Amino acid sequence: MGLKSFFKSKDCDICGEKIKLLGNRKLEDGNICNKCAKKLSPFFSERRKSTLAEIRDQLQYRADNEQQLLSFTPTRIFGNNTKIMIDENSRKFIVTNRNKWQEHNPDLISLDQVTYCNVNVDEDREEIYRKDSSGKRVSYEPRRYQYKYSFWIEIGIQSPWFDLIRFELSTTRPENRHDRFYRDYERQGEEIRAYMNSRGNMHGQSVSFDQQAYSSPTMAAPTGTPVGTPAGSQMNTSGPGGANINQPKFCPNCGNDLSTRQPAKFCPNCGGQLG
Repeated sequence: MGLKSFFKSKDCDICGEKIKLLGNRKLEDGNICNKCAKKLSPFFSERRKSTLAEIRDQLQYRADNEQQLLSFTPTRIFGNNTKIMIDENSRKFIVTNRNKWQEHNPDLISLDQVTYCNVNVDEDREEIYRKDSSGKRVSYEPRRYQYKYSFWIEIGIQSPWFDLIRFELSTTRPENRHDRFYRDYERQGEEIRAYMNSRGNMHGQSVSFDQQAYSSPTMAAPTGTPVGTPAGSQMNTSGPGGANINQPKFCPNCGNDLSTRQPAKFCPNCGGQLG
């Protein structure tokens, strides 16, 4: 294909308007403009493999979705920056990170379309170095690391347009498995997992812990029923739980790594006082 053909103006096969330079979005058998592409579901990722007929069908679904949202009234909310907002009367939900979500046509999904829900904890480990007597950066003996943990919600969906919704639950990434942020995200994640896997049919039952569906080996069995936050109540938007427990990452006396241990007043290695 020559340069002239590449830069030749094309018409959108949906709306018929001229497609601006760099505004073309390729389909399997046609082209659409960026404006039409933005109307597709944000969870849809197979545009280039889709036919024009399939895109027209989805745009009709999205137009119908926008009308159905007019009667959607959230009664329960899970999440932080990205939220799962549930209308318990219609048994439908949306997943959105928008405050004015009505303006962005979020996909309206039935709880019966949920195929599974998992909570995944990603660990990011970075080595900590020191400088030796010559100023060279060298490893500690034994090696020391600093950690950050991110919590992700993964929801399987039975839909013609997408089969997975994945978003980060954590807004602050904890550095320690034992601090209050980490534990609060565990609790929130398990509430979401249990509610979505039951498709909202908790009926006052206690949460049953499924180790296979949760990736963290430190997760403790929950003791209550997941309730989320009733819509209209005050939500904590500054982060979960409160401040980190005030314990150093390493013992100031012997250098022992304390990040994987429960908070304590004395180092379990040398007995020295902490903090």
